[in-house]
Amino acid sequence: MSEPRVVRKRYRLGRRIDYGGMGEVCVAEDLEDSGDGRVAVKIIMFVDDTTMERFRREARALQVLKHPDIPAIRDHWVDEDRDNIMYLVMNYVPGPSLKSIILKYGENGRLVPVEWAVALAAHVCSVLTYVHGQSIVHRDITPGNIMIYDGRVKLIDFGIMLDIQNDEKRLTGPQPIGTQLYIAPERYNGVEEPPGDMYSIGQVLAQLLQHRKPNDIAPRLGKLLSGIPEERPNAHVAFGWFRSLLPDQTPQHLDLIGPDGTLLFPTLTTLP
Repeated sequence: MSEPRVVRKRYRLGRRIDYGGMGEVCVAEDLEDSGDGRVAVKIIMFVDDTTMERFRREARALQVLKHPDIPAIRDHWVDEDRDNIMYLVMNYVPGPSLKSIILKYGENGRLVPVEWAVALAAHVCSVLTYVHGQSIVHRDITPGNIMIYDGRVKLIDFGIMLDIQNDEKRLTGPQPIGTQLYIAPERYNGVEEPPGDMYSIGQVLAQLLQHRKPNDIAPRLGKLLSGIPEERPNAHVAFGWFRSLLPDQTPQHLDLIGPDGTLLFPTLTTLP
């Protein structure tokens, strides 16, 4: 089904930046925004009861989550005149994604620097500290859902998130939803809790490090990848682990919350 150039008489759709079996994500211009105007519009065309419920959950979660490293929701609606196509409008993050960085380096037979990988893990754990504090499990922590912009990590795509306090139906079916490599073992038994996200970030870090396992990183990575959820650190503890491995170039009180509500940490430096 082709999309109109302008939807809701407000958003002029541009290039497609992602797509899948249920729909696509496009860059768009918000015609009512006098500033930059760029937004990301998620368009869900394959609609059934499950996808409708996930759409509502994602919209609800993004309305609750107020964090500078999570793109804010701007608008959402269901177009009943066009077979209930669903639209979710968020702040646009130019990227690149961690996935594209991994691919770019792989093409040249290179790996990202160890220190950079550790800094990225610290960034993600800082965002997850906030997310888990809101009783939300992301459930799809992958390189494709980690964006790098202006020296910071941006965590995107809460499409299969779970509110562990308020969601009664878990919408997982016989198999857990998500990207297989990053799915924690307990999720195959129906356990959907924050430690599952920590396993996922462990897999992301392992992918970045490859064969390089420095002595100060290996045991901590092993804890994240433990098959026993209780052995994994929570996001705040893991942030402290990774931050302690980075050069001492930031304020000493690294466990404090900054004035904007985020944990304090160094920005990601430009990759060589």
